[in-house]
Amino acid sequence: MKNELKRKDLILVKWNSKYMTDREGCSLSEDVRYLDRDIETSTVGYFIEEDDKAIVLASSIYGINIPDSLCKDCMVIPKAYIKDITSIGTELVAQLLYFLQQRNYITEEQMNDACNEILKSN
Repeated sequence: MKNELKRKDLILVKWNSKYMTDREGCSLSEDVRYLDRDIETSTVGYFIEEDDKAIVLASSIYGINIPDSLCKDCMVIPKAYIKDITSIGTELVAQLLYFLQQRNYITEEQMNDACNEILKSN
């Protein structure tokens, strides 16, 4: 990876989801068929940690300004299946918040609060 990721960075991971679970020791019924083709998947999440074999993302984190934040719904993606990792910068997040506010999914106050939290965390 070109840039060093920091804990809680929001990232987009493009990977081959043919790997869905370990096939050995799996407790699925015999009727379940595994994917036999490559499926490119895009997953967005908060970077939690990585080692030489896998990267861990979380769908939610609590306490964005606390160094050891709690995370929810962690996902482990094997590095062998990762095609690309893109860090989603604060500018893109601000554009997304503006888009949501313009379409009345969030209020202007919610957009401003979220932008202020992002600025505090950087």
